[in-house]
Amino acid sequence: MADRSYAYDPVSTGASVNQQPYRMEQGQLWRQYIIAGAANIGIVCTGFCMGWTSPINPKLTDANSTIVGAPVSSDETAWIGSLLTVGAIFGPFIGGFAASKIGRKWGVLSSAIPLIIGFILMLTASSVGMIYAGRIFWGLAVGILFTVGPMYCAEIATDDSRGALGSFLQLFVTFGFIIVYGAGPSVSYAAVQYIGIACVVAFVVVFFFMPETPIYYLTKDDNESAAECLMKIRGKSRSGVQGELDLMAADIRAAMEKTATFADLFRGGNFKAFYISCVLVTAQQFSGINAVLFYMTDIFSATGSALEPATATIIIGAVQIGASAITPLVADRLGRRLLLLISSCGTAVGLVSTPIFITTE
Repeated sequence: MADRSYAYDPVSTGASVNQQPYRMEQGQLWRQYIIAGAANIGIVCTGFCMGWTSPINPKLTDANSTIVGAPVSSDETAWIGSLLTVGAIFGPFIGGFAASKIGRKWGVLSSAIPLIIGFILMLTASSVGMIYAGRIFWGLAVGILFTVGPMYCAEIATDDSRGALGSFLQLFVTFGFIIVYGAGPSVSYAAVQYIGIACVVAFVVVFFFMPETPIYYLTKDDNESAAECLMKIRGKSRSGVQGELDLMAADIRAAMEKTATFADLFRGGNFKAFYISCVLVTAQQFSGINAVLFYMTDIFSATGSALEPATATIIIGAVQIGASAITPLVADRLGRRLLLLISSCGTAVGLVSTPIFITTE
């Protein structure tokens, strides 16, 4: 695949750079997808952590369980599930600070620290308290990655690929779910943690070699580093990225010249964007998505279905991957609004039918 953009053509006319004629230079659009994919390996790790409770809760609550010395109570399993979201409250603040101070790339990589700490705590857990702590650390990583990851992808994307790259988060998080849903029921408690650690190591090794975003360097007035990054991301020569680099720099200068206040959030188009975002996020969270993903095995057990809960959970994970894989292909063609409406209708059907099915069974 190739993207097209105008670039300066240094022909020998004796004219200055600004007077040079333009030519079309072929870029390499696939580079953006590879780089964004590498960044989203971290999102796979968060999906693994979020879905961890589904196959692990039965291991912890089993009457013969000695993982933490004694079987875990229902109240304790509820806390184990909930504490990840507590950590996720604080993660975005850490991620935002890291992105502005050390860069988007290193902000994404910094999430590996709480991820590894969490897995070590789980692996060496001798009490429920250590599992609580591990879940909080995982929540911090979720908050960091869900903040800085989309920022990184948006800043490396061209206009025609931004929708697809933006949908990578949901696609890759479902890969994390299917890994833990598939492996969790059939391997030991310790083996699950080793699989998670392997995912984090793969993320760090692969993403370490990816470039920083040019926008970060432009905010630091480092135009040369920004140009080098953009050349790697676009697969073009210096002259090929110069026009885009100038536009980025101009946009950043214009943005930095404005002094924004909190009150601006509630004025004009800002307020419309603000309340739409709030409604969408509220609808997503109040759909109970986290509870379903965290306790999917327990939910299927409660239905009394003849289908094994572990098998049913894997099927749901596979459906998630299928739906998420379609999104990058159609996001820029059908638009976000239509996809949101379709998703909302499907969610409503699921929320109504699930309790009806459990009651009738």
